[in-house]
Amino acid sequence: MWKKYVAGLNFKWLPNTIAFIVLLAILFLLEISGILHPLEYRTLDYRVNYWNRNSVPDTNIVCIDIDENSLNFFEEQAIPWPWPREFYAVLLDYFTLAGTKAVVFDIDLSSADIDRIESEAEESEIRFAEAIKNNGGVYLIAILKEDSLTSMNPLDHTNNLNHEFCSELKFTSAIAPRPRLQENSSGVGCVNLIPDSDGQIRRTPLIFKFSGKMIPQISFLLYLKLFLNSGEGADNFPSSLPFDNSRNFLLKYYNYENGESPFEHYSISSAILSGIKIKDGQEPILPLEKFRDKIIFIGATATSLNDIKTAPIAEYNLIPGMELHTTLLSNLIQKDFIKLLPDISKLYLSTILILIVLLSFTFFEKTRYLLLVSIGVYVLFILVALLGFYIYDYLFPIILPSTGMLLAFVYMSVYKFVSEGKQKLELRRTFSRYISKEVVDEILLQRDEIKLGGRKVIATVFFSDIVSFTSFAENLEAEELVRHLNNYFSQASDIILKHKAMLDKYIGDAIMAVFGAPVSTETHAVEACAAALEIKRQMNHKFGGENNSNVSPFITRMGLNTGEMIVGNIGSRLRVDYTAIGDPVNIASRLESMNKIFGTDIIIGQETLKASQNKFEVRELDLIAVKGKKIPLKIYELISEKGLLSHEEEDHKNNFEEGLIHYRNRNWNNALMCFDKAKKIKSNDLSIEIYRKRIINFMDDEPAPDWNGVYYSNVK
Repeated sequence: MWKKYVAGLNFKWLPNTIAFIVLLAILFLLEISGILHPLEYRTLDYRVNYWNRNSVPDTNIVCIDIDENSLNFFEEQAIPWPWPREFYAVLLDYFTLAGTKAVVFDIDLSSADIDRIESEAEESEIRFAEAIKNNGGVYLIAILKEDSLTSMNPLDHTNNLNHEFCSELKFTSAIAPRPRLQENSSGVGCVNLIPDSDGQIRRTPLIFKFSGKMIPQISFLLYLKLFLNSGEGADNFPSSLPFDNSRNFLLKYYNYENGESPFEHYSISSAILSGIKIKDGQEPILPLEKFRDKIIFIGATATSLNDIKTAPIAEYNLIPGMELHTTLLSNLIQKDFIKLLPDISKLYLSTILILIVLLSFTFFEKTRYLLLVSIGVYVLFILVALLGFYIYDYLFPIILPSTGMLLAFVYMSVYKFVSEGKQKLELRRTFSRYISKEVVDEILLQRDEIKLGGRKVIATVFFSDIVSFTSFAENLEAEELVRHLNNYFSQASDIILKHKAMLDKYIGDAIMAVFGAPVSTETHAVEACAAALEIKRQMNHKFGGENNSNVSPFITRMGLNTGEMIVGNIGSRLRVDYTAIGDPVNIASRLESMNKIFGTDIIIGQETLKASQNKFEVRELDLIAVKGKKIPLKIYELISEKGLLSHEEEDHKNNFEEGLIHYRNRNWNNALMCFDKAKKIKSNDLSIEIYRKRIINFMDDEPAPDWNGVYYSNVK
């Protein structure tokens, strides 16, 4: 059975395999083109902003803001920006007293100070350099350039770092702090930030190439100096840091609730004034304890100083540049790493999802199942991606696999639509010859339930035959006979099709039809009986003598039977027909033939009567065992729709059925009396003559004690 099932699926494997290869090729091109990268960035932003369980930065990192209030305050004191370097000296002396762990000046200190009325530039810079030296933990920043035109000051403070983790970007010049300041500092790191294609800053190299040497990013320099035993060499380089394919470290931003920074911020004017107050023997505005063992970043937050960067922080995309560096440092200290899967994992995940879609379309025929499987798998994939980030900080690629799954679904939907279009055309061709258009449309709606290969159904079979057709045919020329027969078949078939039957075949002058197949219905017996009565009314007196008064009319005899049968395409490799086979079919044919014995037009079986929903007038005819069957079957004459019998027809039916009861109870005389009453009403009733003969025989030769009224028919 399994082999047979797989064989039935073989036709799908070739196009699906080709589609699978093509889809992977498309995804590969999309990946190397970078078209989908902005969308992937958005999914990263969503996870960082809403699925970030480690949302609090290191509290030992503090920001000192060069804000608008500070600029305005010193402007009012006739000290415009840029401020004299001795301001920073006062600030550093204050932090030295506070016992800070490190101080980072995220300020461009490449230009010489300017002479002022109250101070000379040289003295101011010397004062600042001495403060840097006294502090012993000051770090300065440089900006690397690819051209030599904008170079300012030599950058001598380079580091011997692990080249395996160095960015491929190369720089030949730098805007660096003044030499005197570099010499007294603990180190100089660069602050270059490389935005993604959408302008957002999500990642940064940790080490840059500069004039044949290497220089670390400022936060990474602090991490090496302060948290890796002050080592800068390759032996001390942390091997567990995650990098993307371009050797960039992915920043894990912290929560900016209501647009407020997660880092502790203080205005630089308050810090400078605190330093001045301490020198004057007064209480500082900001207590020294606030900065003990802290890592201080000094940078601009005033928009006028142009150090505002674009970052994917929920609804707030603009943050001070120094917060990118504080975020990186906090990530490194707390090991808040976004763990990246290898780039090849995108194709692996895409392959799995594409295969699931292709296989689901192969093994599931019903569209709703395909949709449920695809949606279920995709929802599971998204949940894994979100929970993988929330619990383990793993960044699963989403967009490329989603695109692969979507393309696979679109392909299979188109493939299914085209193949179903062919199936619809095949079904129309198969059934339109012998089923009404309405039934064909219903088949197309239920095509998932319709199996052409064969299935068991409960249905009603209809057989009809023309009385004395051979004698009728002998009186007509061939062309006229064909014309009469075609006209008869056309109108009889129209009635059958109107009642939602499948017109199975014409056998000579006979018609075979099936009610309740290929589309199953609850009213197949009702429709079959209604069709038979309509044919009786319209056909029996409609044909004959149209051009020849000597031609007898077509009298149609019909047999109907209900039961379980097999319907499907049956035949040879050269020709198949959609038909029905089984005992109910054979019995229906024999019931049609029994009309000759009883002199009736329509005979139905007991199962047809049960399924006809009490909507018709019938007369019980006999209890018979057809040839080849031992189980008796009650048969009935179908007379009319319910309530349409005349008084005479009602009396005839009642007398006959009363006589039938006496007959089965061996009350021969009473039976004859009832049958005689019925005969007076309908003198040409052959069924009465049949019973009169049986009763007379039984009067002479009493039936066996176990006789139960069953008549054994030899009619085929």
